[in-house]
Amino acid sequence: MNLAVRYCSTPTGRVAYSVAGSGPPLLCETGWVSHLRGQLELFGFGTFIERLAERFTVIRYDKPGCGLSERDSVDLSFDAQVATAIAVADAVRADRFAMFGASQGGQIAAALAARFPDRVEALVLYGMCASGADLAPPEVADSIVSLVRANWGLGLKMMVGIFIPDPSPDDMELLARLQRESASAEVGSRLLEVYYGTDIRQVLPTIRARCPSTSAFTCCRCAIPCW
Repeated sequence: MNLAVRYCSTPTGRVAYSVAGSGPPLLCETGWVSHLRGQLELFGFGTFIERLAERFTVIRYDKPGCGLSERDSVDLSFDAQVATAIAVADAVRADRFAMFGASQGGQIAAALAARFPDRVEALVLYGMCASGADLAPPEVADSIVSLVRANWGLGLKMMVGIFIPDPSPDDMELLARLQRESASAEVGSRLLEVYYGTDIRQVLPTIRARCPSTSAFTCCRCAIPCW
């Protein structure tokens, strides 16, 4: 893919983003750490984005502290990540958009839909959990965060094993290299802390979807059975 990287100002610093394709806007938040260029080389991700770009204007971005975005002294809190996502949508003038959120990005996407019901018209959530505490017992989560912070190399290998059961040596090298290029140990560990510590269960019933045939809103718990 021909990747043109652009930058916009957000409450959390300068953020790198890219736009591909044409059609209705689709804002993507791919989770933990990211790298706009590096992710396109990861398994089938580049092909996945190309296929989406055949039908949508695909908007991807690196969250603050990651990839090509500003790396120094950035706010990595959950609220700051939500503010970053809407700032990127503003930068590309996407008044209404669908949002794809994977892993931690699913929490951000759901929170965005709850806070900006007039902006988010559809959600696609993949591999997410409403409460980060469900991912691991507190002592396990603390151990994972501590290892990532103390030893980025060993931490990356551990995270690859979490993402890919029984990874091959090539899988291990490819994903570990991408994670290493995407963020520092401090940023990676802090983002994990935020994910484990975020609970959006109370937010979910407030998400509403506008019915195309009327101007009314309905609770997503009724309109979307998967909730």
